[in-house]
Amino acid sequence: MEHQLHSNSFYCCDDEIAEENQATAPMECEANYFADCFLMPETKVKSAFLSMLANSHKAKIKDYLHVKNDYTFSVWCGIRESLTKRYGVSEAALRYRLRQLNLARFDFTGK
Repeated sequence: MEHQLHSNSFYCCDDEIAEENQATAPMECEANYFADCFLMPETKVKSAFLSMLANSHKAKIKDYLHVKNDYTFSVWCGIRESLTKRYGVSEAALRYRLRQLNLARFDFTGK
């Protein structure tokens, strides 16, 4: 990373920590992006996601998933379960990475 540490401490303040899409501090955004790339390399996660999407009997589109209703949510649940275990990441981190790679869009609430 190209930033300079502001002090000799190796921690950040509570107000600098946020969910992936809500982080505003440049260092936090950079750290999140680095972690996403490190834990879920683009070529690996893209290949795995597209393979699972293609093998889903429910998915109609094989290169992009728009989760917006019960039908597409059930497709997402199958893929989510496998990829969160494979990469050891949270669902939120996986959703963020898939959005970064333009593989999925999530328009659901309260599921």
